[in-house]
Amino acid sequence: MTAAVAAGALTPAPASASTAVPPRICEVVVTATGNGQAVRSAPGFSSTPLYTMSTGNTFSLWGTGITTPDNVKWKPITHNGSTPSQEWVPVINVVTGLRYVDNEICDRGV
Repeated sequence: MTAAVAAGALTPAPASASTAVPPRICEVVVTATGNGQAVRSAPGFSSTPLYTMSTGNTFSLWGTGITTPDNVKWKPITHNGSTPSQEWVPVINVVTGLRYVDNEICDRGV
């Protein structure tokens, strides 16, 4: 074990799948840019809109997300912290930096 791991600066990789680190869960708030944007059935603006977001809405998002060819990162909502839903939220345009949600506070998952 290295000194950095021993000091708690780094977390060692799990020894087996049974001790795997759970997916990252992030708490977010919809920004003014996200107001009126649709939560969709799959990542991407061409997928079926399910409902629209309003400024100030909060969501728990699952995992690290998927970036679509239009440069927008999407993450699925989790309602229970244990599984992702099929409700996808636009998070950020990775090229322009335009954020649809902000104040991402994430746990230590991956």
